[in-house]
Formats: sequence, structure tokens, C-alpha cells
Amino acid sequence: ITLNGSAVSLGGSATVGAKNFFSAYNPSNNVANDTTTKIILQTENFDTASAYDTSNGRFTVPSGESGKYFLYAKIRHYNNTSMSREQISLYKNGSRVAIFEHKGDNVHNSIAVSHITQLSAGDYMEVYYYQNSGSSTDLSQFANSPENEFSGYRIA
Repeated sequence: ITLNGSAVSLGGSATVGAKNFFSAYNPSNNVANDTTTKIILQTENFDTASAYDTSNGRFTVPSGESGKYFLYAKIRHYNNTSMSREQISLYKNGSRVAIFEHKGDNVHNSIAVSHITQLSAGDYMEVYYYQNSGSSTDLSQFANSPENEFSGYRIA
């Protein structure tokens, strides 16, 4: 490291960058009107610790990977009718810990939520989505797009 023009050695070692990173896309869901539905993203971009399960949509913290995590989820939909309200939520061990709600008439919309939380080995995170457009919403229209995503990484 250079500090004020002089080389400085701190000794020891340091790890730089995210740990236990995962990212998934390709939702399989058709979300019914006026219903909160767990979103299962069935294709992984990355999963450095094999902690995301594409069969149930859960990210589960592996043994030895406890710490603070940054988590992010985004859903894009297209409806033939205007949607007056939608929500995207992150759930930790079955309880909601973060929510973002959008109100207003939109036919083509994206909604996202992010959250930093302490997770211990065995804790799990999931994404839920609610909409009330008057009919079901098929999220698979944007299935192979990064516009539908659940990702996260350990920051400390």
C-alpha cells in the first residue's frame, strides 16, 4: 500500500471482494391476482457456495458463512390491464424483513427491493411478490432476462 507517497506494509493478509455470491433468474411463476406468491427463479448465473436452490427459490446460508449479507430482488411484468398495487418482499426464515410497494396504474413495470441483514448458518431468504391487476400476471415473459433476479452476497 502506498500512503502519502511512501510504501507501507501492514503485514498479514486480506481478502477483497464479495464472498458467497449468488444470482438467479428465470421465474417459473404465474402470479394470481390479489395473492402473495413465492417467486422461484430457476436458473443460476452464479452460486459460489451452492447455497441457492433452484427447486424452491431459497438461498440458505452454508455452514461457516455466517455474516452480514446484501440481498436484492427485482421483478418485471407485463399486464394487459393496469396494476394499481404491487409489492416485492424479502423473507428471512419465513418472516418478511423488507418490502417495497408500488401504487399507480402501470401495464409494464419493474419493482425491486434490497436489504442488508445478519444471517447465520441455516438461515434462508426467499422472494415474494404481490399484485392486484384484476388478473394473473405471467412473469415468464421476461424469463431469460436479467430483469427478473434474486441475488446476494456476504459483505462481512
